[in-house]
Amino acid sequence: MVPDARRPSQIHLSLSGKRGEMVVDFVASADGQEVKYTPAKGGATTTQAASCTQTTLNGYTAYFCNALMKGIKANTEVTYTVGSQATGYSAAYTFTNERAGSPLVFAMYADFGLGNDESLAALVKAGANKEFDAVIHAGDFGASFVVVATRRRLCCHSRRCRRRRRRRSRRGPP
Repeated sequence: MVPDARRPSQIHLSLSGKRGEMVVDFVASADGQEVKYTPAKGGATTTQAASCTQTTLNGYTAYFCNALMKGIKANTEVTYTVGSQATGYSAAYTFTNERAGSPLVFAMYADFGLGNDESLAALVKAGANKEFDAVIHAGDFGASFVVVATRRRLCCHSRRCRRRRRRRSRRGPP
């Protein structure tokens, strides 16, 4: 049995931009990863190799991986798992592909912060009730990068903020 520390983590889905496809992104402890996915209504299991990029930070090596699941019909529930024989496989996760002929409905959130997750319960409830199809997370992905998160000029991305940032930088640091 493979130790849990070697199994893939940070597993999430991304839209590929094409109907009938879904990308799964994850972090693994080794290269050679794959996704295995199966339509819930008795379809065959498909295995697709993941593309992985090695990254080393502070002596820790990780592989940022993504794999494309394709040929998924609309309104189809799909079960998938990611991993390899060497690292072990993740738990099985399930998603339902887009509704035929309907626009996607998105939930959007940003920067819950520590102890400031007032809307999290409502977001979880709406997700459980299938009130939206996908989530846009619009900020503060790297809460561990405290210096970046606390510097206004490094985390402000709108055009208006860039103008203020340039003016401020001429005067010196904030």
